[in-house]
Amino acid sequence: MRILMVDEEPCLPEDGLISFDLDRSDFDIKTCRSAEKALDLLKDEEFDAIVSEFEIPGMNGLEFLEEVRGKRDIDIPFIIFTGNESVVVDALNLGADRFIEKTGSLNTQYYLLSDAIYKEVLRHREENSLRRLKDEKSKILDSAAEHIIYHGKDLEVLYANRAAADSVGAQPEDLIGRKCYKIWGDEEKPCSDCPVTLAFEHGRKFTREVRSPDGRYWLITGSPVIDVTVGTTPHKDYDGEIIGTVGFVQDITDRKKAEEKLHQNEQFLEFILEAIRDGISVLDKDLRIQYANPIMREWYSENTPLEGKKCYECYQNSEEPCDPCPTIRSLKNGTVEKDVVKGLSGTDIEWLELYSYPMRDSETGEITGVVELLTDVTERKKMENAIIESKERLDLAMAVTNEGIWDWDLTSDKVYYDPRYYQMAGYDINAFPHRLEEFKNRVHRDDVEKVFTQAKKHINGEIERFDVEFRFKKSDGEYMWVKGRGRIVERDEDGKPIRFVGTHADITDKKKAEEELKKYQNNLEELVDKKTRELSESEEYKRSILELIPDIMIKTNREGQYLEIISKSEDELIQPKEKTIGKKITDLFPEEEAVRVMEHLRKSIDDDVLQKVEYEIPIKGQKKWFEARIVPSGEGEAFALIRNITERKKTEMILKEKNEELESFAYSVSHDLRAPLRAIQGFGSILLEDNHDSISEDKKVLIRRMNNAAERMDVLMQDLLHYSRLSALEVELQHCDLGKALERVLDELENEIDREKAEVNIEEPLHPVIATRTLLNQIICNLISNAIKFVSDDQTPIVTVWTEEKDDNVKIKVKDNGIGIDRDDQEMIFNMFDRLHGIESYKGTGVGLAIVKKAVDKLGGKFGVESVPGEGSTFWIELKKSG
Repeated sequence: MRILMVDEEPCLPEDGLISFDLDRSDFDIKTCRSAEKALDLLKDEEFDAIVSEFEIPGMNGLEFLEEVRGKRDIDIPFIIFTGNESVVVDALNLGADRFIEKTGSLNTQYYLLSDAIYKEVLRHREENSLRRLKDEKSKILDSAAEHIIYHGKDLEVLYANRAAADSVGAQPEDLIGRKCYKIWGDEEKPCSDCPVTLAFEHGRKFTREVRSPDGRYWLITGSPVIDVTVGTTPHKDYDGEIIGTVGFVQDITDRKKAEEKLHQNEQFLEFILEAIRDGISVLDKDLRIQYANPIMREWYSENTPLEGKKCYECYQNSEEPCDPCPTIRSLKNGTVEKDVVKGLSGTDIEWLELYSYPMRDSETGEITGVVELLTDVTERKKMENAIIESKERLDLAMAVTNEGIWDWDLTSDKVYYDPRYYQMAGYDINAFPHRLEEFKNRVHRDDVEKVFTQAKKHINGEIERFDVEFRFKKSDGEYMWVKGRGRIVERDEDGKPIRFVGTHADITDKKKAEEELKKYQNNLEELVDKKTRELSESEEYKRSILELIPDIMIKTNREGQYLEIISKSEDELIQPKEKTIGKKITDLFPEEEAVRVMEHLRKSIDDDVLQKVEYEIPIKGQKKWFEARIVPSGEGEAFALIRNITERKKTEMILKEKNEELESFAYSVSHDLRAPLRAIQGFGSILLEDNHDSISEDKKVLIRRMNNAAERMDVLMQDLLHYSRLSALEVELQHCDLGKALERVLDELENEIDREKAEVNIEEPLHPVIATRTLLNQIICNLISNAIKFVSDDQTPIVTVWTEEKDDNVKIKVKDNGIGIDRDDQEMIFNMFDRLHGIESYKGTGVGLAIVKKAVDKLGGKFGVESVPGEGSTFWIELKKSG
């Protein structure tokens, strides 16, 4: 602290100065003998305090004080240090801060002086700080946009900032002492539910929104001011006495209007989201659903509530995100992404179009989430697929019929010719320009007028469509016959035709056939006339031809009534012709046979097709079999050629019995032979194990060959057992799951697959078939076993199984990478015991494919093989498809 000492004595006494310095070591003391000298120092230097004696040269201490305070306005502590008590009052009135009397010892005097200086300097500094703080706070409060008002206990205004005063067109000091409710509400008593009043009453902050009569909105906050130095009050949250409240008033009109507008917008947006029939959901960056509109909640009702869950859990019932996923791409790239995804299982919604829109923070631009829009595009996809299928069918149809398409723009005479248009005439694609003149130049000159006359008539609306035959020059200069057809497909606003589309079909072969037909037509007509005349000359000639037919001939109507009978012998008739004519099949046949024959008769007449039916009836006490071939003869009638097949039926029955006996014998023999074969294998193994060291190598080889032969014989016996069982097996056709059948077969062949280190691939989907599970398993097992077996030693067997749909049938295909089969040998491999290779080259009995053939025949299917030597084989069977 810098201290200016003004004293008439040249310096302080030595002992007093020492005491002064020791007590306050931070004092920097400057002494002057006169007031004038002190005033000069005050001009150039700064001091923290002035200590002046009353008696000083030039002017006394009071005059010096008046000069410092009144004229110089120097605001630092001023202490009078004198023994003259009479000047104390005047000194204090002139602005002295303290009076120190010179009494007692010097040490005591200067100790008191030191303490007074220290306290006054600190006090002065604190007051200056408070003054500056008050000024700064006042400036801050006056710069605030809010109204800030400090109220007393009676709600009188103790302070108001500039904004509060401006609101009523006054100066802040004009409001001091007035009641707030009188200033701003022109009321005689405090406002009800006023937050300032509530703050007084309850000792805590209250906030209310108020709307003034002019339609503006205000947010008023009342906060209590507590004097903690005064006792306690009963308010539970505060200690001390409430001495006032501070009111903060904000004009929130714009905010309220914005909130109302936002609320309206939110309501409008919510209405749109609620009304729209597309699915909308909002996801965060972790794919968690933040919002889902009603249609989404309806579609995925089984997983509601949706909010808070992962999208793939609710929408796909999956534990992992979808792959690919447009939403993940949108989050990663910040772009709008789109995909068509599968629809809702169990509903008519088969396909959904998914748009993913990234959401960004308005300030940072960071992606914060995604909006998903889901639209049902099932009908569109069906239409697209139908268009694709239609186009494919059109392309196939055009390829089959060898037709080309043309598209004529009538406004420019440009004509589009498709590739087939060029190719059908031998030209390279786009060999001539797409102009009408190019077409006209290639039409035979004798046909040009006919073609363009027809086109003009159609354009003018005189004929419904363009349809004309003409000759068209090919690339080799020759002419082909073309059938041109077309029609107007587009018109302008005035109805004038502007687009003419059609096809050109190659009818050269038809024209040639017509010419050939015309050549023979005259000869044929002459021949028919001649033969007609010859046949009409004698009815006996006609009957003689019929007599040459060995079968019974019957003419009947749709009701089964006999109209005419031609037969060499009446032994095969149910009763004589004269008793049969006029009667019906239902009168003569047993009921069950009559129903079957009538069904075939009516089908032949109604569908105009040949029908064949076998039936059994009693004639003269004996049961006989007949075969009837029924052909329609027009006007609801039909002819039936009837042949006695009794002897053939008897032969078939005998043959069936013999076959059954033969199959039973084969089963019995193959079964009984396996027992001694197993004994031979067992004895051979024992002989090798017990006499391994005593038997020569040559004999060991012979024993091993014996065991191998017995093993092959045993396998052959097993195959014969399988083959013989097929004949006796009752076939009950049923739905068969091919996937499950393959699982059973692969389990059965597991050891063989591991031993050969084979690779078996199954391609989905596997279409179900109509079969018997036992036979289906046997067929697939034999085909896969063969595919593994017939592979070169240096190759790993690779087998692929898949299915193909064909109309109402399913083809099951088994492909291998084996040795392949020559075309000439492909039929014989399905015969019993036929082998293309010796047992030394490839294992097998020659029965496996014969079993496949017999099993497929029993199932009513087809079989075959496609193979190239050295490139492998593809065996296939074709069975009925299961619905």
